[in-house]
Amino acid sequence: GGLLKKHLGVDYEWGILPNGKSFCKATMNKKVNTLVEAYEKHIGKEAKIYETPGKPHEYLSKSEDDEPVDIDQYRSFVGQLMFFTTKLYPKSGTSTRALSGFMSNPNETHWKALGRAIGYLKGVKLKGLMYVQPESFRVSSLADTDYGNCPETRRSVGCSIFTMGCCIIGWHMAK
Repeated sequence: GGLLKKHLGVDYEWGILPNGKSFCKATMNKKVNTLVEAYEKHIGKEAKIYETPGKPHEYLSKSEDDEPVDIDQYRSFVGQLMFFTTKLYPKSGTSTRALSGFMSNPNETHWKALGRAIGYLKGVKLKGLMYVQPESFRVSSLADTDYGNCPETRRSVGCSIFTMGCCIIGWHMAK
């Protein structure tokens, strides 16, 4: 019995805040460290830490002239990013979605963007995700879209997030 400590690679820490409310902090430090170390070993240098997982107003595009670079390793790293995004880091959703669009033909630009997403995880791994005892169990949802911002397809990317008592219970992103 007792409180959940670990589940599917996520570590849980329980406690009481100074205001008397309970909290649960979820982190994936060990798995993030493994990903960062594998990436750094693959590229041969230390990954920079970034405040955001993607560069604002920068869009990845396909180029027919570029040769694909290390497809299998790119797929492995993006797959791991997807795991982190769905478990604990929804802020990485937009960049992970963009990176996953180039699984069959990643070039140097895509690898650079992948490095930024991994550098973001490296910087936020200790912060994790905090769940705090809510005032009420009010359910709410929010939605947003970028209104055709993709310069190539003019498609919109939409996102919805669902909360209960101020805790994320689900989210969705679609192009």
